[in-house]
Amino acid sequence: MLDEQKLQKVAEKAARAAVNLLSMEKKYTVKLINDPEIIQDALFGTQENEILINLAMLKPFPQSALPLSPNATEEEIEKNTDIRIILMVCYLTFHEIRHLYQKWAVEMYIINRLMGSKSFHQPESDKKSALWESELKAYELGDGKSWDIEEDADAFAAYLLHRYPAKMVLGKTDRRMGVLKRKYDKIEISDD
Repeated sequence: MLDEQKLQKVAEKAARAAVNLLSMEKKYTVKLINDPEIIQDALFGTQENEILINLAMLKPFPQSALPLSPNATEEEIEKNTDIRIILMVCYLTFHEIRHLYQKWAVEMYIINRLMGSKSFHQPESDKKSALWESELKAYELGDGKSWDIEEDADAFAAYLLHRYPAKMVLGKTDRRMGVLKRKYDKIEISDD
């Protein structure tokens, strides 16, 4: 069974891989918490740029992601569960790092808008950044609608999970996934 220290290292390496892929220079921390009072399995603390993985709500990735043979041994079942937990920690970390990226993209957009020029690198278009700006404001006010920021974070996490920690074939893709593939497939992934 995986211990908390191992999961912490998995989450930190996954975060570095995502941040490097996004070419983002933004300070953040990754913390594991164990709080059954919090119903989410992961959170992004916008004030401190904290990625929080809640062990109390953590469940392994679905069994269908890594099927077992019907006559699997107890050892094989435990190893399979450990791998599926690692995959879920990576997925959740990627999702929350994407929220950090969205926040950063909006910050760059606001700075450029205030300056009246594109003086600073803006990783997303004005249209996408303006949409994310309005959604981040509404999200902070507690409006729980399904937003582009959530769909984008889910798609990014699913995309990156097919490239890290191991390269897997990405099956059918939708428009959003196609955009991510075109944007990031040529970038080598590093967790240094």
